[in-house]
Amino acid sequence: MNSLEVADVADGAIAARVVNDQMANLGMTQRKLAEQSGVSATTLRKIQSGGEQRRTRATLASISLALAPR
Repeated sequence: MNSLEVADVADGAIAARVVNDQMANLGMTQRKLAEQSGVSATTLRKIQSGGEQRRTRATLASISLALAPR
């Protein structure tokens, strides 16, 4: 099970930490993540900040797949 799948969808701080940490581990830019996940850079920015952003399971799943080690 991927880290984003276990992150509580309502907890922005956890989702932000997981996304930011995995992006750093992979050396991935926000632009590249947006391209690979199909999630807009604006939505990614809000998720990465841990703010009050509605995070659907589908959005987190798309980000999770894009951040999966290859």
